[in-house]
Amino acid sequence: MNKQLMFLNPVQAKSPHPSGIILTVRRGTKWAGQVQCDEIVDIVKTGTTEVLSSATIHSCMTTKFDRLKFQESTTLQLEHDPECRNYAGLLAAMVRAYPDFAESETVTLVFYQPVA
Repeated sequence: MNKQLMFLNPVQAKSPHPSGIILTVRRGTKWAGQVQCDEIVDIVKTGTTEVLSSATIHSCMTTKFDRLKFQESTTLQLEHDPECRNYAGLLAAMVRAYPDFAESETVTLVFYQPVA
């Protein structure tokens, strides 16, 4: 059974990167140690058990969330949700998901590629 990557908003917008790699930002460091490169995970809407699609993990890295404000024209352009491809939009989404979220927190960037 594959690990599940849960999404409140499971939109998987087309990546602008030629490889098709997409990004999701996760609170904390759990995902940094939970998946390996080339591992297959299931994409699931939070609160359900329905597998919407699958993806291959490309890489994971941790950073402080507030450092992402300098990544709007690069890293954030890979965000799975177009509304989160800028710092303010991503911050709003993180606060919706985690009402007590603070910009100073550590997050994990999970880069993945949808399985065709």
